[in-house]
Amino acid sequence: MVWATHTGPLTLTSQTLLHRIWISIFLVQSYKLINGCYALCLISVHQSFIAKSASIGSSST
Repeated sequence: MVWATHTGPLTLTSQTLLHRIWISIFLVQSYKLINGCYALCLISVHQSFIAKSASIGSSST
């Protein structure tokens, strides 16, 4: 009986720990994904801006 009461919270805490680890991994991965998409968007906007400014500069001269 005592063994049953001891194993209950133990499995519960280990499940909670695994759950927290999984959530943290998921958050880190999604954060990396969002950062990667943001960086790609910035790079593409920057490149298009450079291309536009270059075309404007060449047309004005």
